[in-house]
Amino acid sequence: MYSVQEKLPSHRTNAEPAPEAENDMDQDARAAREPNEEGEDEEPIIQARWRSLFNFTTRAHVPSLCLGLLLSIASGVIIPALSIFLGTIFDAFTEFGAGKISGSDLTKKVTRNVIYLVGLGSASWVLNGSYFMFWLIFGELQAKSVRNKLFGGMLQKDMEWYDMRKAGISAMIPRLQTQIRELQTATSQPLGFAVQHVITMLAALGLAFYTAWSLTLVTLAVVPLSVIFLAWISARIQPAINAQIEHLIQASKLANSAIMAIDTVKCFNGQDTEIWQYASAVRKAAEWYLVQARTNAVQIGFVRIVILGMFVQGFWFGNHLVRTGQKNAGQVLTAFWACLMATQTVEQLVPQVIVLEKGRTAASTLEAVLIKIEKGRRVTKMIGRKAPRYCEGDIQVRNVTQHH
Repeated sequence: MYSVQEKLPSHRTNAEPAPEAENDMDQDARAAREPNEEGEDEEPIIQARWRSLFNFTTRAHVPSLCLGLLLSIASGVIIPALSIFLGTIFDAFTEFGAGKISGSDLTKKVTRNVIYLVGLGSASWVLNGSYFMFWLIFGELQAKSVRNKLFGGMLQKDMEWYDMRKAGISAMIPRLQTQIRELQTATSQPLGFAVQHVITMLAALGLAFYTAWSLTLVTLAVVPLSVIFLAWISARIQPAINAQIEHLIQASKLANSAIMAIDTVKCFNGQDTEIWQYASAVRKAAEWYLVQARTNAVQIGFVRIVILGMFVQGFWFGNHLVRTGQKNAGQVLTAFWACLMATQTVEQLVPQVIVLEKGRTAASTLEAVLIKIEKGRRVTKMIGRKAPRYCEGDIQVRNVTQHH
């Protein structure tokens, strides 16, 4: 019979540790400090950059990305081209009203330009469907790349790394899945829409300045002040997203802790406390989400007010140009329609900003998590093992006490 008799040292608050145990305690403290430092900041909230959306792009993703960019650019150029043919049609009706052309000439001009419009519409249909498909593929590849890297990194970790997670692994996995989904959503069709809208805006402005630069300047007179206001109001989005993520992490941690220790919660009647803590965290997250929603609503409302003001400015100055003979009606309509397209694309781009902001924040956070996973300890395989072939008797542990 094997007997083990040991008296573990008591932890006394007013006494220093024994000299012989001092080195062991230092080693334990250093070993525990490393994962703690890793776990305390496992998901830092940092200021993400727009290039963070491409943190997980590899060479295999380049073909779908390049095709999506080319098709988005082509689709963005087609939209301003519509204003050229609309201006030509409007000019033909104006000449017919002034008696400069006959009815048959009007029919020929309108028919020819309508055919052009049908061709542009068909090309836009094909290009929009194609770039939508390639951007979806690119978003799926981005999500797959992140999942593979996270899964491969976690397989290399030892159990200590999982145990030292501040919010627990049960709260970490759903959070990572949510961030992967946000990155996937941002790098798919919203990113394609953003590229298309930017190209449309630039092409429309170029066409407007080329056709009637004076009318364009008058129509867009309030745009510089509008850009300053939109930049100021947009600066509140990123801090609100970070604060919402932080409170959602806390809510997820509280929910998982309560569920994992449900027997203890029921034993001590702590359900009211747990519900109150969880509701407080969710309420704070909802408050920051409302900040995002209100900011987005202010942006959209302000852009629409600017567009209505542009109607008044454009029609007034366009009428002046036609009366003075500086421009004909078709040129005025082309320039004015191009200006409206440029501002409308800004209005359509604003709702995508929230999605892209969340996507770049998620991408930056996932990159930070992967860096910390790679820095931590890895699983080491067992080298050699000796075990007795037979074990007779039993093992007894006597007089073992431990005080905390």
